[in-house]
Amino acid sequence: MALISIFPPNLGFCLKPHPPQSHNLQLCSKAVPLIPRKKLIKPIVNQALSKVEIPLRRTGKHHPNLWGDDFIQSLPKHPYEAPLYAERCGSLISEIKDMFSASAENVSPLLVLVDNIERLGIDRHFQKEIKEALDFIYRHWGECQRDLDITALGFRILRLHRYPVSPGMLGAFRTANGQFLCSTAQTEEVKIKGILNLFRASHIAFRGEKILDEAKEFSTTYLNQAMEKSEISSNLLQEISFNLEYGWYSNLPRLEAKKYIQIYGENESRARMAGNEKLLLLAKMDFNAIQSLHQQELKTYSRWWRESGLSKLEFARHRHVEYFFMACAICEDERWDPTSIDHLPEYMKVLYMALYETVNEMDREAEKIQGRDTLIPSKDAWEGYADAMMQEAEWLATSHIPTLEEHIENGTVSLGTRATTLQPVLTIDEILSDNILPKIDYPSRFMDILCVSLRLRGDIKSFKGEIARGETNSSVACYMRDNPGSTEEDALDYIKNLLDERLKELNWEYLKNDGVPTCSKDYAYDITRGYLHFYKERDGFSISNKDIQNHVTQILIEPINM
Repeated sequence: MALISIFPPNLGFCLKPHPPQSHNLQLCSKAVPLIPRKKLIKPIVNQALSKVEIPLRRTGKHHPNLWGDDFIQSLPKHPYEAPLYAERCGSLISEIKDMFSASAENVSPLLVLVDNIERLGIDRHFQKEIKEALDFIYRHWGECQRDLDITALGFRILRLHRYPVSPGMLGAFRTANGQFLCSTAQTEEVKIKGILNLFRASHIAFRGEKILDEAKEFSTTYLNQAMEKSEISSNLLQEISFNLEYGWYSNLPRLEAKKYIQIYGENESRARMAGNEKLLLLAKMDFNAIQSLHQQELKTYSRWWRESGLSKLEFARHRHVEYFFMACAICEDERWDPTSIDHLPEYMKVLYMALYETVNEMDREAEKIQGRDTLIPSKDAWEGYADAMMQEAEWLATSHIPTLEEHIENGTVSLGTRATTLQPVLTIDEILSDNILPKIDYPSRFMDILCVSLRLRGDIKSFKGEIARGETNSSVACYMRDNPGSTEEDALDYIKNLLDERLKELNWEYLKNDGVPTCSKDYAYDITRGYLHFYKERDGFSISNKDIQNHVTQILIEPINM
Protein backbone atom coordinates (compact mmCIF):
# COMPACT_ATOMS: atom_id res chain seq x y z
CA MET A 1 0.00 0.00 0.00
CA ALA A 2 1.52 3.27 -1.12
CA LEU A 3 -0.14 6.52 -0.17
CA ILE A 4 1.26 8.18 -3.27
CA SER A 5 -0.35 7.54 -6.62
CA ILE A 6 0.22 10.48 -8.93
CA PHE A 7 1.78 13.39 -7.10
CA PRO A 8 -0.11 16.69 -7.00
CA PRO A 9 1.73 20.03 -7.03
CA ASN A 10 2.37 22.36 -4.13
CA LEU A 11 -0.87 23.85 -2.86
CA GLY A 12 -0.88 27.33 -1.40
CA PHE A 13 -2.62 26.67 1.88
CA CYS A 14 -2.17 24.51 4.97
CA LEU A 15 -4.31 22.73 7.51
CA LYS A 16 -5.57 24.36 10.69
CA PRO A 17 -2.72 24.81 13.22
CA HIS A 18 -2.99 24.86 16.97
CA PRO A 19 -1.50 27.96 18.59
CA PRO A 20 2.09 27.65 19.85
CA GLN A 21 2.55 27.11 23.56
CA SER A 22 5.57 27.55 25.78
CA HIS A 23 4.54 25.17 28.55
CA ASN A 24 6.86 22.29 29.31
CA LEU A 25 4.77 19.15 28.88
CA GLN A 26 6.36 16.41 30.96
CA LEU A 27 4.28 13.29 31.38
CA CYS A 28 5.22 9.75 32.26
CA SER A 29 5.27 8.17 28.81
CA LYS A 30 8.17 5.81 28.40
CA ALA A 31 9.24 5.31 24.81
CA VAL A 32 8.84 1.79 23.52
CA PRO A 33 11.44 0.92 20.88
CA LEU A 34 10.14 0.34 17.40
CA ILE A 35 11.38 -2.50 15.23
CA PRO A 36 15.14 -1.87 14.89
CA ARG A 37 15.89 -0.06 11.66
CA LYS A 38 18.43 -1.87 9.53
CA LYS A 39 19.99 -0.62 6.35
CA LEU A 40 17.42 -1.08 3.62
CA ILE A 41 18.23 -3.34 0.73
CA LYS A 42 19.07 -0.96 -2.09
CA PRO A 43 17.95 -2.19 -5.49
CA ILE A 44 19.71 -0.56 -8.41
CA VAL A 45 17.38 2.17 -9.62
CA ASN A 46 19.77 4.73 -10.99
CA GLN A 47 21.93 2.67 -13.31
CA ALA A 48 21.49 1.64 -16.93
CA LEU A 49 17.71 1.48 -16.96
CA SER A 50 17.93 1.23 -20.74
CA LYS A 51 19.41 -2.29 -20.33
CA VAL A 52 16.47 -3.52 -18.25
CA GLU A 53 13.84 -5.44 -20.16
CA ILE A 54 10.50 -4.00 -19.08
CA PRO A 55 7.95 -6.78 -18.44
CA LEU A 56 4.25 -6.59 -19.20
CA ARG A 57 2.73 -4.36 -16.55
CA ARG A 58 -0.05 -5.41 -14.23
CA THR A 59 -3.30 -3.48 -14.26
CA GLY A 60 -4.43 -1.68 -11.13
CA LYS A 61 -8.12 -2.03 -12.08
CA HIS A 62 -8.86 1.25 -10.30
CA HIS A 63 -12.06 3.10 -11.07
CA PRO A 64 -11.54 6.21 -13.23
CA ASN A 65 -11.17 9.81 -12.13
CA LEU A 66 -14.44 11.09 -10.64
CA TRP A 67 -13.82 14.78 -11.23
CA GLY A 68 -13.64 15.81 -14.87
CA ASP A 69 -11.93 19.07 -15.74
CA ASP A 70 -15.06 20.33 -17.52
CA PHE A 71 -17.04 19.93 -14.30
CA ILE A 72 -14.40 21.64 -12.19
CA GLN A 73 -14.03 24.57 -14.59
CA SER A 74 -17.84 25.01 -14.56
CA LEU A 75 -17.96 25.64 -10.80
CA PRO A 76 -19.56 29.09 -10.34
CA LYS A 77 -17.66 31.95 -8.79
CA HIS A 78 -19.27 33.07 -5.53
CA PRO A 79 -19.21 36.55 -3.97
CA TYR A 80 -17.57 35.37 -0.77
CA GLU A 81 -14.31 37.21 -1.44
CA ALA A 82 -15.96 40.58 -2.10
CA PRO A 83 -14.87 43.52 0.13
CA LEU A 84 -18.35 43.87 1.64
CA TYR A 85 -18.30 40.20 2.67
CA ALA A 86 -14.86 40.57 4.26
CA GLU A 87 -16.01 43.71 6.06
CA ARG A 88 -18.96 41.86 7.62
CA CYS A 89 -16.64 39.04 8.73
CA GLY A 90 -14.29 41.57 10.31
CA SER A 91 -17.18 43.10 12.24
CA LEU A 92 -18.25 39.69 13.54
CA ILE A 93 -14.69 38.84 14.59
CA SER A 94 -14.53 42.04 16.62
CA GLU A 95 -17.86 41.31 18.33
CA ILE A 96 -16.83 37.73 19.16
CA LYS A 97 -13.59 38.96 20.70
CA ASP A 98 -15.75 40.93 23.12
CA MET A 99 -17.37 37.63 24.15
CA PHE A 100 -14.03 36.53 25.62
CA SER A 101 -14.02 39.63 27.81
CA ALA A 102 -17.60 38.95 28.90
CA SER A 103 -16.61 35.41 29.97
CA ALA A 104 -13.33 36.44 31.64
CA GLU A 105 -12.49 34.77 34.94
CA ASN A 106 -15.18 32.14 34.46
CA VAL A 107 -13.73 28.78 33.52
CA SER A 108 -16.78 26.90 32.22
CA PRO A 109 -18.04 29.58 29.75
CA LEU A 110 -14.48 30.16 28.51
CA LEU A 111 -13.93 26.45 27.85
CA VAL A 112 -17.23 26.12 26.01
CA LEU A 113 -16.47 29.25 23.95
CA VAL A 114 -13.01 27.99 22.97
CA ASP A 115 -14.40 24.54 22.13
CA ASN A 116 -17.17 25.97 19.94
CA ILE A 117 -14.83 28.33 18.12
CA GLU A 118 -12.33 25.54 17.39
CA ARG A 119 -14.95 23.04 16.24
CA LEU A 120 -16.61 25.65 14.02
CA GLY A 121 -13.25 26.12 12.28
CA ILE A 122 -12.81 29.84 13.04
CA ASP A 123 -10.14 29.65 15.75
CA ARG A 124 -7.38 31.17 13.58
CA HIS A 125 -9.11 34.54 14.06
CA PHE A 126 -8.84 34.36 17.85
CA GLN A 127 -5.39 32.94 18.64
CA LYS A 128 -4.48 35.67 21.14
CA GLU A 129 -7.82 35.48 22.93
CA ILE A 130 -7.71 31.67 23.10
CA LYS A 131 -4.18 31.74 24.50
CA GLU A 132 -5.14 34.21 27.22
CA ALA A 133 -8.28 32.22 28.07
CA LEU A 134 -6.39 28.92 28.36
CA ASP A 135 -3.66 30.51 30.47
CA PHE A 136 -6.35 31.63 32.91
CA ILE A 137 -8.07 28.24 32.85
CA TYR A 138 -4.80 26.42 33.49
CA ARG A 139 -3.94 28.69 36.46
CA HIS A 140 -7.29 27.81 38.05
CA TRP A 141 -7.53 24.24 36.82
CA GLY A 142 -7.27 22.62 40.25
CA GLU A 143 -10.32 24.56 41.46
CA CYS A 144 -12.62 23.59 38.60
CA GLN A 145 -12.80 19.81 38.55
CA ARG A 146 -16.26 19.29 40.02
CA ASP A 147 -18.11 18.22 36.90
CA LEU A 148 -17.26 15.40 34.46
CA ASP A 149 -18.39 17.37 31.41
CA ILE A 150 -16.18 20.41 32.04
CA THR A 151 -13.30 18.35 33.44
CA ALA A 152 -13.16 16.10 30.37
CA LEU A 153 -13.57 19.06 28.02
CA GLY A 154 -10.88 21.05 29.81
CA PHE A 155 -8.45 18.14 29.88
CA ARG A 156 -8.81 17.60 26.13
CA ILE A 157 -8.41 21.25 25.17
CA LEU A 158 -5.52 21.94 27.54
CA ARG A 159 -3.62 18.82 26.48
CA LEU A 160 -4.07 19.59 22.78
CA HIS A 161 -2.66 23.04 23.49
CA ARG A 162 0.32 21.38 25.21
CA TYR A 163 -0.44 22.29 28.83
CA PRO A 164 0.87 19.60 31.23
CA VAL A 165 -2.41 18.16 32.50
CA SER A 166 -2.91 14.66 33.85
CA PRO A 167 -5.93 12.41 33.16
CA GLY A 168 -5.78 11.34 36.81
CA MET A 169 -8.34 14.06 37.57
CA LEU A 170 -10.95 11.89 35.85
CA GLY A 171 -10.56 9.32 38.61
CA ALA A 172 -12.90 11.34 40.83
CA PHE A 173 -15.78 10.43 38.50
CA ARG A 174 -14.98 6.71 38.15
CA THR A 175 -16.69 4.04 40.22
CA ALA A 176 -15.16 0.78 41.41
CA ASN A 177 -16.72 -1.14 38.52
CA GLY A 178 -15.14 1.12 35.87
CA GLN A 179 -18.10 3.38 35.14
CA PHE A 180 -17.84 7.17 34.92
CA LEU A 181 -20.70 9.11 36.49
CA CYS A 182 -22.09 12.59 35.99
CA SER A 183 -24.03 14.48 38.63
CA THR A 184 -27.41 12.91 39.40
CA ALA A 185 -28.95 16.38 39.36
CA GLN A 186 -28.29 16.77 35.65
CA THR A 187 -30.79 15.99 32.91
CA GLU A 188 -30.32 12.89 30.77
CA GLU A 189 -29.16 14.91 27.76
CA VAL A 190 -26.61 16.86 29.83
CA LYS A 191 -25.26 13.57 31.19
CA ILE A 192 -24.87 12.22 27.67
CA LYS A 193 -22.99 15.38 26.63
CA GLY A 194 -20.63 14.81 29.56
CA ILE A 195 -19.91 11.25 28.44
CA LEU A 196 -19.43 12.53 24.88
CA ASN A 197 -16.73 14.90 26.12
CA LEU A 198 -15.19 12.00 28.05
CA PHE A 199 -15.11 10.01 24.81
CA ARG A 200 -13.41 12.87 22.96
CA ALA A 201 -10.88 13.27 25.76
CA SER A 202 -10.03 9.56 25.83
CA HIS A 203 -8.49 9.74 22.34
CA ILE A 204 -5.76 12.16 23.42
CA ALA A 205 -4.00 9.44 25.40
CA PHE A 206 -0.33 8.68 25.93
CA ARG A 207 1.11 5.23 26.57
CA GLY A 208 0.39 3.83 30.03
CA GLU A 209 -2.62 6.06 30.78
CA LYS A 210 -4.95 3.25 31.78
CA ILE A 211 -7.72 5.54 32.97
CA LEU A 212 -8.14 6.89 29.43
CA ASP A 213 -8.33 3.35 28.05
CA GLU A 214 -11.10 2.64 30.56
CA ALA A 215 -12.80 5.93 29.70
CA LYS A 216 -12.74 5.12 26.00
CA GLU A 217 -14.21 1.65 26.50
CA PHE A 218 -16.94 2.88 28.85
CA SER A 219 -17.91 5.97 26.84
CA THR A 220 -18.03 4.07 23.53
CA THR A 221 -20.50 1.54 24.96
CA TYR A 222 -22.52 4.24 26.74
CA LEU A 223 -22.87 6.45 23.65
CA ASN A 224 -23.87 3.56 21.39
CA GLN A 225 -26.61 2.71 23.87
CA ALA A 226 -27.63 6.37 24.20
CA MET A 227 -28.27 6.59 20.46
CA GLU A 228 -31.13 4.13 20.91
CA LYS A 229 -32.99 6.44 23.32
CA SER A 230 -36.02 8.17 21.82
CA GLU A 231 -35.75 11.30 23.97
CA ILE A 232 -32.35 12.32 22.63
CA SER A 233 -32.42 15.41 20.41
CA SER A 234 -31.58 15.21 16.72
CA ASN A 235 -28.56 17.53 16.95
CA LEU A 236 -27.03 15.59 19.85
CA LEU A 237 -27.67 12.33 18.00
CA GLN A 238 -25.78 13.70 14.98
CA GLU A 239 -22.93 14.88 17.19
CA ILE A 240 -22.57 11.49 18.86
CA SER A 241 -22.78 9.65 15.54
CA PHE A 242 -20.10 11.83 13.95
CA ASN A 243 -17.70 11.46 16.88
CA LEU A 244 -18.18 7.69 17.12
CA GLU A 245 -17.56 7.34 13.39
CA TYR A 246 -14.46 9.52 13.04
CA GLY A 247 -13.04 9.80 16.56
CA TRP A 248 -9.86 11.87 16.58
CA TYR A 249 -7.29 10.26 14.32
CA SER A 250 -9.59 9.92 11.30
CA ASN A 251 -11.20 13.32 11.63
CA LEU A 252 -10.42 16.27 9.40
CA PRO A 253 -10.76 19.86 10.71
CA ARG A 254 -12.73 21.16 7.71
CA LEU A 255 -15.06 18.15 7.67
CA GLU A 256 -15.71 18.58 11.39
CA ALA A 257 -16.31 22.31 10.90
CA LYS A 258 -18.98 21.78 8.26
CA LYS A 259 -20.70 19.06 10.26
CA TYR A 260 -20.58 21.09 13.48
CA ILE A 261 -21.95 24.18 11.72
CA GLN A 262 -24.97 22.09 10.73
CA ILE A 263 -25.36 20.64 14.23
CA TYR A 264 -24.82 24.02 15.90
CA GLY A 265 -27.48 25.66 13.72
CA GLU A 266 -30.07 23.00 14.52
CA ASN A 267 -29.65 23.33 18.29
CA GLU A 268 -32.37 25.86 19.12
CA SER A 269 -31.47 26.22 22.80
CA ARG A 270 -27.84 26.87 21.90
CA ALA A 271 -28.84 29.32 19.14
CA ARG A 272 -30.87 31.39 21.62
CA MET A 273 -27.86 31.93 23.88
CA ALA A 274 -26.28 35.39 23.62
CA GLY A 275 -23.64 35.68 20.96
CA ASN A 276 -24.02 32.19 19.53
CA GLU A 277 -25.75 33.40 16.38
CA LYS A 278 -22.63 35.49 15.72
CA LEU A 279 -20.40 32.42 15.99
CA LEU A 280 -22.64 30.52 13.60
CA LEU A 281 -22.84 33.34 11.05
CA LEU A 282 -19.08 33.88 11.04
CA ALA A 283 -18.47 30.13 10.71
CA LYS A 284 -20.78 29.93 7.68
CA MET A 285 -19.28 32.97 5.99
CA ASP A 286 -15.73 31.85 6.74
CA PHE A 287 -16.33 28.33 5.43
CA ASN A 288 -17.81 29.59 2.18
CA ALA A 289 -15.01 32.13 1.68
CA ILE A 290 -12.33 29.47 2.09
CA GLN A 291 -14.23 27.06 -0.15
CA SER A 292 -14.48 29.73 -2.84
CA LEU A 293 -10.71 30.26 -2.69
CA HIS A 294 -10.09 26.52 -2.87
CA GLN A 295 -12.35 26.21 -5.89
CA GLN A 296 -10.29 28.80 -7.78
CA GLU A 297 -7.10 26.92 -6.84
CA LEU A 298 -8.74 23.66 -7.87
CA LYS A 299 -9.50 25.04 -11.32
CA THR A 300 -5.85 25.96 -11.82
CA TYR A 301 -4.75 22.62 -10.43
CA SER A 302 -7.10 20.66 -12.67
CA ARG A 303 -5.83 22.50 -15.77
CA TRP A 304 -2.27 21.68 -14.72
CA TRP A 305 -3.22 18.03 -14.35
CA ARG A 306 -4.81 17.87 -17.78
CA GLU A 307 -1.99 19.73 -19.55
CA SER A 308 0.80 17.79 -17.83
CA GLY A 309 -0.20 14.53 -19.51
CA LEU A 310 -0.53 12.73 -16.14
CA SER A 311 -4.17 12.00 -16.90
CA LYS A 312 -3.02 9.66 -19.70
CA LEU A 313 -1.08 7.33 -17.38
CA GLU A 314 -3.16 4.16 -17.15
CA PHE A 315 -1.76 2.20 -14.20
CA ALA A 316 -1.94 4.85 -11.49
CA ARG A 317 -4.98 5.87 -9.49
CA HIS A 318 -6.15 9.26 -10.79
CA ARG A 319 -6.96 10.82 -7.45
CA HIS A 320 -5.53 14.33 -7.83
CA VAL A 321 -8.73 15.99 -6.58
CA GLU A 322 -8.83 13.67 -3.57
CA TYR A 323 -5.27 14.68 -2.69
CA PHE A 324 -6.23 18.31 -3.12
CA PHE A 325 -9.19 17.73 -0.83
CA MET A 326 -6.78 16.48 1.81
CA ALA A 327 -4.83 19.73 1.47
CA CYS A 328 -1.53 18.00 0.84
CA ALA A 329 1.27 19.35 -1.27
CA ILE A 330 3.24 16.44 -2.72
CA CYS A 331 5.40 15.74 -5.80
CA GLU A 332 8.82 14.11 -6.74
CA ASP A 333 11.03 11.19 -8.37
CA GLU A 334 14.20 9.02 -8.79
CA ARG A 335 17.21 10.99 -10.11
CA TRP A 336 17.50 14.78 -10.25
CA ASP A 337 18.67 15.19 -13.84
CA PRO A 338 16.19 15.70 -16.69
CA THR A 339 18.81 14.63 -19.25
CA SER A 340 18.54 11.06 -17.92
CA ILE A 341 15.00 10.46 -19.22
CA ASP A 342 15.85 9.58 -22.83
CA HIS A 343 16.00 5.84 -22.13
CA LEU A 344 12.73 5.78 -20.19
CA PRO A 345 9.42 4.59 -21.67
CA GLU A 346 7.04 7.38 -22.65
CA TYR A 347 4.72 7.06 -19.65
CA MET A 348 7.70 7.42 -17.29
CA LYS A 349 8.99 10.50 -19.12
CA VAL A 350 5.69 12.28 -18.48
CA LEU A 351 5.75 11.40 -14.79
CA TYR A 352 9.46 12.14 -14.40
CA MET A 353 9.27 15.66 -15.80
CA ALA A 354 6.14 16.52 -13.81
CA LEU A 355 7.92 15.43 -10.63
CA TYR A 356 11.22 17.05 -11.50
CA GLU A 357 9.74 20.43 -12.32
CA THR A 358 7.34 20.51 -9.37
CA VAL A 359 9.79 19.48 -6.67
CA ASN A 360 12.33 22.00 -7.86
CA GLU A 361 9.65 24.68 -7.79
CA MET A 362 8.77 23.65 -4.25
CA ASP A 363 12.44 23.76 -3.29
CA ARG A 364 12.69 27.33 -4.54
CA GLU A 365 9.70 28.24 -2.34
CA ALA A 366 11.26 26.46 0.65
CA GLU A 367 14.58 28.25 0.08
CA LYS A 368 12.82 31.61 0.43
CA ILE A 369 11.55 30.59 3.88
CA GLN A 370 14.55 28.62 5.16
CA GLY A 371 17.29 30.83 3.72
CA ARG A 372 19.17 27.82 2.38
CA ASP A 373 18.89 25.15 -0.30
CA THR A 374 16.64 22.30 0.88
CA LEU A 375 16.84 20.16 -2.24
CA ILE A 376 19.31 17.63 -0.81
CA PRO A 377 17.06 16.28 2.01
CA SER A 378 14.11 16.31 -0.40
CA LYS A 379 16.05 14.29 -2.97
CA ASP A 380 17.13 11.88 -0.24
CA ALA A 381 13.51 11.38 0.84
CA TRP A 382 12.32 10.68 -2.70
CA GLU A 383 15.23 8.43 -3.60
CA GLY A 384 14.53 6.42 -0.45
CA TYR A 385 10.90 6.15 -1.49
CA ALA A 386 11.86 4.93 -4.98
CA ASP A 387 14.28 2.36 -3.54
CA ALA A 388 11.65 1.04 -1.12
CA MET A 389 9.11 0.72 -3.93
CA MET A 390 11.67 -1.19 -5.99
CA GLN A 391 12.18 -3.54 -3.03
CA GLU A 392 8.43 -4.20 -2.93
CA ALA A 393 8.44 -4.81 -6.68
CA GLU A 394 11.30 -7.30 -6.28
CA TRP A 395 9.46 -9.17 -3.53
CA LEU A 396 6.33 -9.27 -5.67
CA ALA A 397 8.20 -10.48 -8.76
CA THR A 398 9.86 -13.31 -6.83
CA SER A 399 6.73 -14.20 -4.77
CA HIS A 400 8.74 -13.56 -1.60
CA ILE A 401 6.91 -12.84 1.64
CA PRO A 402 9.24 -10.93 4.02
CA THR A 403 9.16 -11.08 7.79
CA LEU A 404 6.88 -8.61 9.54
CA GLU A 405 9.98 -6.72 10.67
CA GLU A 406 11.29 -6.43 7.10
CA HIS A 407 7.88 -5.47 5.74
CA ILE A 408 7.31 -2.67 8.25
CA GLU A 409 10.89 -1.40 7.93
CA ASN A 410 10.61 -1.11 4.16
CA GLY A 411 6.91 -0.24 4.20
CA THR A 412 7.34 2.84 6.36
CA VAL A 413 9.49 4.25 3.54
CA SER A 414 7.47 2.98 0.57
CA LEU A 415 4.44 4.83 1.94
CA GLY A 416 6.04 8.03 0.73
CA THR A 417 4.96 9.82 3.92
CA ARG A 418 8.32 11.43 4.59
CA ALA A 419 8.66 12.52 0.98
CA THR A 420 5.20 14.05 0.86
CA THR A 421 5.49 15.77 4.24
CA LEU A 422 9.00 17.24 4.20
CA GLN A 423 8.73 19.95 1.56
CA PRO A 424 5.31 21.22 2.66
CA VAL A 425 6.71 21.54 6.20
CA LEU A 426 9.69 23.46 4.82
CA THR A 427 7.40 25.93 3.06
CA ILE A 428 5.46 26.87 6.20
CA ASP A 429 6.55 30.26 7.48
CA GLU A 430 8.83 28.75 10.14
CA ILE A 431 12.60 28.39 9.97
CA LEU A 432 13.81 24.84 10.74
CA SER A 433 17.51 24.93 11.53
CA ASP A 434 19.84 21.99 10.83
CA ASN A 435 19.55 20.80 14.45
CA ILE A 436 15.74 21.13 14.55
CA LEU A 437 14.84 19.55 11.20
CA PRO A 438 15.92 16.00 12.23
CA LYS A 439 13.45 16.21 15.12
CA ILE A 440 10.51 16.28 12.72
CA ASP A 441 12.09 14.70 9.63
CA TYR A 442 14.18 11.50 9.42
CA PRO A 443 15.58 10.10 11.71
CA SER A 444 13.15 11.49 14.29
CA ARG A 445 10.98 9.19 16.35
CA PHE A 446 8.06 11.44 15.47
CA MET A 447 8.43 10.63 11.76
CA ASP A 448 9.20 6.96 12.49
CA ILE A 449 6.06 6.39 14.56
CA LEU A 450 4.00 8.45 12.14
CA CYS A 451 5.05 6.23 9.23
CA VAL A 452 4.60 2.99 11.17
CA SER A 453 1.08 4.05 12.19
CA LEU A 454 0.10 4.76 8.60
CA ARG A 455 1.63 1.52 7.35
CA LEU A 456 -0.33 -0.51 9.91
CA ARG A 457 -3.65 1.29 9.31
CA GLY A 458 -3.21 1.03 5.54
CA ASP A 459 -2.46 -2.68 5.69
CA ILE A 460 -5.49 -3.34 7.89
CA LYS A 461 -7.85 -1.66 5.45
CA SER A 462 -6.28 -2.46 2.08
CA PHE A 463 -4.75 -5.95 2.28
CA LYS A 464 -7.79 -7.73 0.83
CA GLY A 465 -8.01 -5.39 -2.13
CA GLU A 466 -4.28 -5.74 -2.74
CA ILE A 467 -4.53 -9.53 -2.71
CA ALA A 468 -7.24 -9.25 -5.40
CA ARG A 469 -4.77 -7.22 -7.49
CA GLY A 470 -2.02 -9.79 -7.01
CA GLU A 471 -0.10 -7.92 -4.28
CA THR A 472 0.47 -10.51 -1.58
CA ASN A 473 2.60 -8.67 0.99
CA SER A 474 1.00 -6.87 3.92
CA SER A 475 1.40 -6.80 7.70
CA VAL A 476 -1.33 -9.45 7.87
CA ALA A 477 0.41 -11.87 5.48
CA CYS A 478 3.81 -11.27 7.08
CA TYR A 479 2.48 -11.87 10.60
CA MET A 480 0.94 -15.17 9.47
CA ARG A 481 4.26 -16.14 7.83
CA ASP A 482 6.10 -15.43 11.10
CA ASN A 483 3.51 -17.32 13.15
CA PRO A 484 2.59 -20.60 11.43
CA GLY A 485 -0.90 -21.74 12.35
CA SER A 486 -2.15 -18.23 13.09
CA THR A 487 -5.35 -17.02 11.43
CA GLU A 488 -6.18 -13.81 9.62
CA GLU A 489 -8.17 -12.78 12.69
CA ASP A 490 -5.12 -13.37 14.93
CA ALA A 491 -3.02 -11.18 12.65
CA LEU A 492 -5.57 -8.38 12.57
CA ASP A 493 -5.94 -8.40 16.37
CA TYR A 494 -2.17 -8.16 16.81
CA ILE A 495 -1.79 -5.37 14.25
CA LYS A 496 -4.73 -3.36 15.62
CA ASN A 497 -3.28 -3.53 19.14
CA LEU A 498 0.13 -2.52 17.81
CA LEU A 499 -1.45 0.40 15.95
CA ASP A 500 -3.31 1.57 19.05
CA GLU A 501 -0.06 1.68 21.04
CA ARG A 502 1.80 3.49 18.28
CA LEU A 503 -0.94 6.14 18.00
CA LYS A 504 -0.60 6.86 21.72
CA GLU A 505 3.15 7.25 21.23
CA LEU A 506 2.46 9.54 18.30
CA ASN A 507 0.29 11.72 20.56
CA TRP A 508 3.21 12.06 22.96
CA GLU A 509 5.78 12.84 20.26
CA TYR A 510 3.39 15.36 18.75
CA LEU A 511 2.42 17.18 21.94
CA LYS A 512 5.74 17.21 23.81
CA ASN A 513 7.91 20.31 23.67
CA ASP A 514 11.17 19.54 21.88
CA GLY A 515 11.99 22.82 20.15
CA VAL A 516 10.19 22.05 16.88
CA PRO A 517 7.89 24.93 15.86
CA THR A 518 4.32 23.98 16.73
CA CYS A 519 2.83 24.73 13.31
CA SER A 520 5.40 22.44 11.64
CA LYS A 521 4.35 19.54 13.87
CA ASP A 522 0.69 20.43 13.39
CA TYR A 523 1.08 20.27 9.63
CA ALA A 524 2.80 16.87 9.64
CA TYR A 525 0.35 15.47 12.21
CA ASP A 526 -2.70 16.75 10.32
CA ILE A 527 -1.40 15.23 7.08
CA THR A 528 -1.22 11.94 9.00
CA ARG A 529 -4.81 12.35 10.17
CA GLY A 530 -5.78 13.01 6.57
CA TYR A 531 -4.25 9.73 5.43
CA LEU A 532 -5.84 7.89 8.36
CA HIS A 533 -9.16 9.38 7.28
CA PHE A 534 -8.73 7.95 3.79
CA TYR A 535 -8.02 4.50 5.25
CA LYS A 536 -10.75 4.59 7.88
CA GLU A 537 -13.15 2.19 6.13
CA ARG A 538 -11.12 1.00 3.14
CA ASP A 539 -8.37 2.10 0.79
CA GLY A 540 -10.03 5.42 0.05
CA PHE A 541 -7.57 6.29 -2.71
CA SER A 542 -8.28 3.16 -4.73
CA ILE A 543 -12.00 3.28 -3.92
CA SER A 544 -12.88 6.95 -3.69
CA ASN A 545 -16.39 6.74 -5.16
CA LYS A 546 -18.03 6.10 -1.78
CA ASP A 547 -17.59 8.19 1.40
CA ILE A 548 -14.56 10.11 0.08
CA GLN A 549 -16.50 11.34 -2.95
CA ASN A 550 -19.19 12.64 -0.60
CA HIS A 551 -16.60 14.40 1.56
CA VAL A 552 -14.95 16.06 -1.44
CA THR A 553 -18.37 17.35 -2.46
CA GLN A 554 -19.06 18.71 1.04
CA ILE A 555 -15.75 20.50 1.40
CA LEU A 556 -14.90 21.64 -2.12
CA ILE A 557 -18.16 21.81 -4.07
CA GLU A 558 -21.23 22.58 -1.96
CA PRO A 559 -21.31 25.86 0.01
CA ILE A 560 -23.26 26.25 3.24
CA ASN A 561 -26.69 27.80 2.92
CA MET A 562 -26.72 31.20 4.56
